[in-house]
Amino acid sequence: MELSRYEHVRNRLQTLSEVTTARYGLAILSGCLIFLPYAEPRLFVTGWIAFVPLLLAIRNRGLGESWLLGLVAGAVAWLGATSWMAEFLTIFKAYEAPRNYLTASLYWLYAGNSFALVALALCWLQRHSRLPLVVLFPLVFVAVFNLYPMLFHSRLGEAQSHFLIALQAVELTGVYGLDFFLAMTSALLFVALVGPSGAHEKAWNITGVALLGLWFGYGLYHVQAWDNKIAGWEARQVGIVQPNDRVSLDIPNPAPGYSRAYPPEMAATEALAAQGAELVVWPESRYKGYFAQRNVRANYEALVADMGISLLFHDLEWERDAQGRRKSYNTVVHLGPDGHLEGTYRKIKRVPFGEYTPVVSEIPFIRRWAENYFGDFLREITPGTDHATFDAAGMRVVSRICYETAYPRFVAEGIGADAAGKILVFHSLDAGSAKPTSRLCTFTLPYFGRWKTAYRWFMRSTTDPLPLCYPTVALAISRQRLSTIPLLSRSLTLPTLAAAFSAGFRTYFCTRSTLSFSHSLHTPCGGESRAETASNERQRVGFSRHPMKVSAS
Repeated sequence: MELSRYEHVRNRLQTLSEVTTARYGLAILSGCLIFLPYAEPRLFVTGWIAFVPLLLAIRNRGLGESWLLGLVAGAVAWLGATSWMAEFLTIFKAYEAPRNYLTASLYWLYAGNSFALVALALCWLQRHSRLPLVVLFPLVFVAVFNLYPMLFHSRLGEAQSHFLIALQAVELTGVYGLDFFLAMTSALLFVALVGPSGAHEKAWNITGVALLGLWFGYGLYHVQAWDNKIAGWEARQVGIVQPNDRVSLDIPNPAPGYSRAYPPEMAATEALAAQGAELVVWPESRYKGYFAQRNVRANYEALVADMGISLLFHDLEWERDAQGRRKSYNTVVHLGPDGHLEGTYRKIKRVPFGEYTPVVSEIPFIRRWAENYFGDFLREITPGTDHATFDAAGMRVVSRICYETAYPRFVAEGIGADAAGKILVFHSLDAGSAKPTSRLCTFTLPYFGRWKTAYRWFMRSTTDPLPLCYPTVALAISRQRLSTIPLLSRSLTLPTLAAAFSAGFRTYFCTRSTLSFSHSLHTPCGGESRAETASNERQRVGFSRHPMKVSAS
């Protein structure tokens, strides 16, 4: 009886794949299953079945139709995974609908072509290779998907941030291994639905299931072992501040009731210091004025010295080279407990067409055209040259800025072989939405996740947690719409890393389990107006000890 039901399902699937509209419906369904974990990480399971509909759609199809079906699936997948692209164009190019969506569609089609090439290559190789689908499909997918040139590159495994057990073996293989098993699982399910072609394929399928079991077994063991290992470690209090700034090409004015020398982030920092925070982290920002204005530097240093904490924040830095040309840098600043400048880190990996123009920067007439077309969005940022490690609150902090997280090997280089006590801090200005209340652009608060390659910690401070160009995202520990909270600060407890641990694969990172909260949520703009809050903050901290002019706007 069970066999007849199984055969009935197989026959229905065979009939379905022969209908043209059904094939394209399956391709669209596959694209939706691919992007769902990017939009909602708790739906990570869809990534493990995402290619089953596409494999059904391209079954027994020709090369041309396989390519087209793959393009449909890929375009839908990238539309969902990078839906912020249209509003990204609205902000930086002032494109309104429908022009922004039409332009974004060109990117989605180009990105979707990666899946089209996977389908095309798979169709061709199935005709010219004796390898079974359970081996052929994951190999083709990993090869094509990771070699295809992309402006904002992402990998399927990076959407699995909530599936901790599946992430641990990435330390052995890199994210390529996770991508391989994601694709292989879909192939195994597809073969189970349509039936293997012979005993040879059955043996490969059994081997695939065994390897999948080893992958998850490794993850289960290491999740439990890691949690047991850190249980007795010394803790540090770390605060993060989220100002929810809206992205802007222009330098924004200070918030009402505040000034350059005393921004809202500083008020939140004082509250966190009062709660016991030893290190406070601010996100990437458009402009703070620390490097440009002497009074801002003096006041920051005085305030931090009064609090006796370490502060990490981001600012735009300018300097002139030997020829008198002005250079600008995206720079992270570390102020020590005495308020003095302890060190800086200049962003090395820049956003293409945002912070520099690839290739055409060296060709004058093309560069002039690009400057006319992209306008202020083409402002050049000079790349930094050196990694930096900050000694802060008994920890060794390695900062990275926004787009740099798109390069796992580069992030790992900043850690190096000397990993003892190091913590990764990602500073991000992700407000890629013109509408901060937009449903698709307000997923989570700034979040901490534990990254396990040599057992290191990762923290991320952001202004708006839209997942813009993050190949490796942290595990969310809190969710709340940002539109109701103008500014947030949070204090967290982190174990201190007492010793270095060996890393199986030092060039990649994966997320681990959540951190526990300590202290309460501080919302300076919780239930009162912003002006009232600013007034209360000035009274609370004793504004006479902060010589500055307060913005009257």
